[in-house]
Amino acid sequence: MTPSLRSKITVLILFVLLVTGASITFFTKKDVGRAMLKAEVRSVANALELIHTTIRGEYEGLLDYKVATVQARKSQLRHTATAGRALCRAYLDMTRSGLMTPQQAQNRLKDLFADMGSGSGEKLTIIDSRDRIIFHPDTTKMGRSTAQLQDMKGRTITRVVRKQDAMYGGTFAVFTWDTTRTRDSGKQLGYFLPFAPWGWIVGAVISVDDISTQEHQKIRELTKVLETTLATIRIAQTGGISIFNTSRQPVISHPDRAPLPAPVMDSLMANAETGKGFVTYTSQEKDREQQMLARAFYFKPLGWYVTAFVPTEEIQEPANALVTRQTQLILLVSLIGLGLGLLFAGRISGPLKELTAFAKQLPGMDLTASSPGITSIDHLATRSRDEVSRLAAAFVFMLSELRRNVSHLMEVTASRERIQSELDVAKEIQEGILPKIFPAFPDRREIELFASLESAKEIGGDLYDFFFIDHKRLCFVIGDVSDKGVPAALFMAITMTLIRSTAEEHDNPATIMTRVNDKLSRENPNSMFVTLFIGILDTSSGHVAYANGGHNPPILIRNNGTTTYLEGISGLVVGGMEGIPYQGLHVDLHPGETLFLYTDGVTEALDPDKNLFTDQRLLEDVTANRQADPENLIRAVRTRVDQHVGTARQSDDITMLALRFKG
Repeated sequence: MTPSLRSKITVLILFVLLVTGASITFFTKKDVGRAMLKAEVRSVANALELIHTTIRGEYEGLLDYKVATVQARKSQLRHTATAGRALCRAYLDMTRSGLMTPQQAQNRLKDLFADMGSGSGEKLTIIDSRDRIIFHPDTTKMGRSTAQLQDMKGRTITRVVRKQDAMYGGTFAVFTWDTTRTRDSGKQLGYFLPFAPWGWIVGAVISVDDISTQEHQKIRELTKVLETTLATIRIAQTGGISIFNTSRQPVISHPDRAPLPAPVMDSLMANAETGKGFVTYTSQEKDREQQMLARAFYFKPLGWYVTAFVPTEEIQEPANALVTRQTQLILLVSLIGLGLGLLFAGRISGPLKELTAFAKQLPGMDLTASSPGITSIDHLATRSRDEVSRLAAAFVFMLSELRRNVSHLMEVTASRERIQSELDVAKEIQEGILPKIFPAFPDRREIELFASLESAKEIGGDLYDFFFIDHKRLCFVIGDVSDKGVPAALFMAITMTLIRSTAEEHDNPATIMTRVNDKLSRENPNSMFVTLFIGILDTSSGHVAYANGGHNPPILIRNNGTTTYLEGISGLVVGGMEGIPYQGLHVDLHPGETLFLYTDGVTEALDPDKNLFTDQRLLEDVTANRQADPENLIRAVRTRVDQHVGTARQSDDITMLALRFKG
């Protein structure tokens, strides 16, 4: 006779109880002890993390103090140097008014500077056009050359000041005087301003060594605060926290524990650097030895090792008591489970047969019917609130959801077909905006041009365009909108329209880019932008005026076979911020030379391993095909990109434009 489901459930419960009891007897003590150890380990880790957060917060405050001090010194230097240059201007005006000669003015200035003193420690310094010091409070520096005086980046200070005059006006520099020829030592902070009429550089210099002294004082104050805090922290009963440095010298010792032995410090330092766990060691405490666990983390800015330690016996003691209580609780729960299992086993088997029959009928049901009707298990779902009733209710709900999902799937499928159709139409409209007929100007023998665009989605944000603004000047454009899909396509269409309309009024690429940037930025709620390259080729001379708004640099193919990137940038991306002026750039093409333009979808094409195509590889491929006409050059590069990408999905729009000047 086949055993019933009830008898099987009873036997299974008895078996589970026996296995559970045996397992508890064998494993509980070991596992619970391990769990307590892990809990204490977490406690130690939490304590270390708390101290780490405290130290980091105090150290960040120290850094803020240091930054504020440096900024105050910079302000002093800027004020002193600015005041010195203002005096120079005043005496320059006197020479221009004929009140004195330039030499008299310069001599009086030196006397005046000598009478001014050094203020709050800053020292006014004057360097002449030959890069020699003509005034400094320290007379040993008078007449010395500063041609070899360099900042911490290895740059010659006077050269940097004169070069950056037009852009920034003044320059800060950190440097060290030649200590073999002066009594000064340590780092110096200086602010230098050029005074072009006399070829002078007016500077103010101050020592920054005292900042380090103040920093050490702050660290000592931090140590006192931590010493008070750590004395109140206890791990388990007698564990705690101490700190030592990289020289194995105690920074903060535990008040009730002897300092850590040197070998233990070595192990803690090695574990802190490699990320390993605890170190075990024996500690001699009063009249007995204790087995200890310790762990440290390294705070690199201060060179500190923060160590937490705890006796192992204090971890094991609560674990032994917990084992007995947990074992009793598990046995009690098991007995209760057996009784409940026997009680409800008989109520499960009958309804399960009905549910089984319903499940067999489910695949043959019509899930598209508008009226589902009453099912054969509805009475089970409302009979009671036990597990079987909930299972029956779940079957009824599943049937209802299947009907709803099938209906929804049919609607979604139809909706997606409509959306795809609209996207196809949008793609055709977008492609209609771009010029696609090649050769573009068959009656113009002086140029040869080809372009291509392939979107990563149905519609993309890349653009290119070319048109004559008069009988001899060709305007050509390439760009990349910061987004993809429909928003990018709309932004791209607006950009192209603005370029064409602006080109009717202005014939300077930089001016065109400036006007387009202002119009795009003015009404741009989504903060979209476009990298843009606008060039105008004079077909009678080969002169190209262009502006590059954050776009990839074009490649120039010369007649002698060399290929180089045009690195000039006119300004930031277009559409990001209103009122940005763009700088005009230019290059001359000789007959037979070619400009190759592209978007970042070429150089940033990814292979299956996420490796980029790279600028270097593009330059090599263009060089290899430098003799090809524009169309074959673009097709050759596209082939190389496809080979690189392989089976990977295209991640960005790929656009290229090649223009050859034939003279």
